[in-house]
Amino acid sequence: SSTQGIIFFKNLKENLFNVNLNECILSISSNCVLNGSYDEQIIVCSTNGTTYIIDRKQKICKVKFDYPVSAFTTGYFAVEKNQNEFVFAYVVPGDGIYIFTNTKLDELEYESY
Repeated sequence: SSTQGIIFFKNLKENLFNVNLNECILSISSNCVLNGSYDEQIIVCSTNGTTYIIDRKQKICKVKFDYPVSAFTTGYFAVEKNQNEFVFAYVVPGDGIYIFTNTKLDELEYESY
C-alpha cells in the first residue's frame, strides 16, 4: 500500500501526470467501467473503502464504500450462469466479502483533485 496516495502516470520517455488522492492506497487495477467504451480506467481503493476511478484525461470519480477494507479487486463475475457482470469486490475485516454487481456506468461524475 501507499501511505501518501500519490499515483504517477508515466510512459517510457516522460511523466504524463500525477494524482494525489491524500489517502492510504490499498489496491490499484485497470478495467473499463463505462458502458459502450473500450478505454480502460484506473481503479484505486483506499484502506477506508473510498474507491476512485481515474481516466486518461485526469478526471476522477469518487465512490464511497462505508467500511474499511483489507482487500479490493475488480473484474467480471457470473452471478447467474453465462451472465458475466463487471463487479467491485471488497473484503471487510471480520465482516465478509462484499461483491457489487452491475457496476458498469453510463458516465462518470467527476470531482477535481
